[in-house]
Amino acid sequence: MDIACRVTARAAFFCLAVNTKECLALEAKKANGYREQNTLHKPYINICKALTLYRPVDAEKVTALWESPKEQREAIEQIGFFDFGEMHFEVYQGKGGHLKGETVLIDYAHHVVFSGDIFINVHGLTREQAAYNQYAPILMTSVDTDPALCALERRAIFQRLGEGGWQIFGAHGMMKEYRLRAE
Repeated sequence: MDIACRVTARAAFFCLAVNTKECLALEAKKANGYREQNTLHKPYINICKALTLYRPVDAEKVTALWESPKEQREAIEQIGFFDFGEMHFEVYQGKGGHLKGETVLIDYAHHVVFSGDIFINVHGLTREQAAYNQYAPILMTSVDTDPALCALERRAIFQRLGEGGWQIFGAHGMMKEYRLRAE
C-alpha cells in the first residue's frame, strides 16, 4: 500500500488554516459561510447541505494550524509545514479561485499532493459522484468562485512538482497518477 493511501483521510482533516476556521465559525452561528456568501452558489450549497444532513461543527473545537496571509499576492502561497509520520508537507493556501482558504499539501520526497478542490480527478469520480456533480454548473454557473483564478491555482500547483511520478488526491474522485518528465 502506498504511503499516501495510508494517510489520505487523516492529513486533510487536521490541516486547517485560519480562513477555514473562520468559515466554520460563520456556519456554526447560522451565518453564511464562504460558499453561501456568493449569491450564485447559495441555493446549490443549501440543497447540498439539506441532502447530506450537514451540521456545522463547533468552531471552538477546531484549531487553526497556520495563519492565512494578510494580503495574498500569488495564486498559491506557502503558509507552513506539516509532518505526519514519515511525510513532510509544505502547506499552501489558494487565493480563492475555488474558495477562500483552500489548503494544498505537497510532500516532495514521497511525491504526494493533497489539492483540496483546486484540482479534482473528474475522470475518477464514481458514477454517483459524476451524476451529482452535473447539477453544480447548472445551479451555480460554476463550482469555482473565480474559475480563471482557480485555473491559475492549478497551474501553480503543477509548476511546483518536480520530475517523476506523483500521486494527487483531490477532494473528489480517485487518486490521480501524474508523471512529469524532464525536457
